[in-house]
Amino acid sequence: MNRWRGVYVPKASSALGGTNASAFAKSADTCTGATLAPNSTCTVSVTFTPSATGTRSASLTFTDNASTSPQTVSLTGTGAASTTLTSPSTGGTLSSLNFPSLPVGDTNQQQVIFTNSGTQALTISSIYVTANFSQTNNCPLTPSTLASQGNCSITVGFDPTTSGTTNGTLTVNVSAGGGGSVPQTLPLTGTATAAPVVSLAPSSLTFAGQADGTSSAAQSVTLTNTGDANLTFTGITITGPFTIASSGTTCLTSTAVTAGSTCTVAVSFAPTSAGAASGTLSFTDNAAGSPQTVSLSGTRQDFTLAAASGSATSVTVAPGSPATYTLSMAGVGGFNQSVSFACTGAPSEATCTVSPTSATAGSSATNVTVTVTTTAALSAPRSRPLPPVPPLSPGVRGLWMLVLALAAMAWAIRRRNQPGVSGWWYTVLRLAAGFLLLLALAGCGGGDGSSTTTTSNPGTPAGTSTLTVTGTAGSLSHSTTLTLIVS
Repeated sequence: MNRWRGVYVPKASSALGGTNASAFAKSADTCTGATLAPNSTCTVSVTFTPSATGTRSASLTFTDNASTSPQTVSLTGTGAASTTLTSPSTGGTLSSLNFPSLPVGDTNQQQVIFTNSGTQALTISSIYVTANFSQTNNCPLTPSTLASQGNCSITVGFDPTTSGTTNGTLTVNVSAGGGGSVPQTLPLTGTATAAPVVSLAPSSLTFAGQADGTSSAAQSVTLTNTGDANLTFTGITITGPFTIASSGTTCLTSTAVTAGSTCTVAVSFAPTSAGAASGTLSFTDNAAGSPQTVSLSGTRQDFTLAAASGSATSVTVAPGSPATYTLSMAGVGGFNQSVSFACTGAPSEATCTVSPTSATAGSSATNVTVTVTTTAALSAPRSRPLPPVPPLSPGVRGLWMLVLALAAMAWAIRRRNQPGVSGWWYTVLRLAAGFLLLLALAGCGGGDGSSTTTTSNPGTPAGTSTLTVTGTAGSLSHSTTLTLIVS
């Protein structure tokens, strides 16, 4: 409005201009073409109709004969998207979202339907909430758009970490028609009551390879009560080949964990079966989300024993020829112990040996050789003993005894009558004669009259045999079978 006093004013004019002049329009104009007397007024009414979101600006300019001509009025407006937020449970429009009271550490979720109620497609650039609240959505984020009258869902959660009332905001930033982003907001309110909250670190334990029959060094899990009330346990349990060690364990069903305090559980791995093992450490308590769990895993150290790649497990030989097999052994899970080998099941007249008889299993494969030595059949006897000497008859044996006795006596008498022979020497001669007589009696006997039969070597019999090769390391034992065919 312009006022002039005591002067003649020619006709004036008004016009819209500026960056976004098309978003503004004159709905009424009493100034253009008017001649204003001193102290008179005229009016221009302006409307704002944005074609895009965001801030729009223009100017209204008056041109006249005043010394300050032209006079300019700045115009500013914000283009907002036409959206609505509704509750799927009630169907009503939401002006705020309130959550029921719940304990600290617990969570509650509610769904919100976001609708583009305008005539232009909307681009959603971001969706976020303030602390103690969370959100997940299926809305099309940049560069996708939400068509006119289209909708998408947003799940808002209240996740309190402290007791008391919490106020927050859900914000959806949208733009349309190439304009700037404009936030669409929904106030949030939730109330939490005092309660314990469990935090576990780490969330899983992995043990290195452990030999059978042994127990690993303990690893610890730390539990922290991040809530604002005492935490009490009704159970602390463990599954799988794992144990809770008494040393280093301070989480007990008999003791509460106060707010802000910690306790620990020491866990050991004692494998009982080959391969990978798994288990769970569980805490059952008065906190939200009970039971809370920690996953456990480990590998039992072991070894494998099988036919080497490309090696036959069945061999056919003729009697007298050897059969050879190659086996491969390797450690599993860091196994590096010595393994001893044994072979059983060889047929008669054959032997089975393993070379080497023992070896250390490691990360790389080690070959062992199994050899079966067979025997060819022999038609000749293995041995031919000399026939026994037939014994003397009793009559002949007695005659020999008499002759020897008389000869000894005659010789002794003759020696006695010889001059110069002393009595002691005579005694020695008699003893010698008696000894000769005993020797004669002993030599008169023959064999025992028995006869020896000869046997031949039949060799390794024809047929199929199953050989079992076993590798043993401590209480670990693995076997593999081989086939021997003797034709």
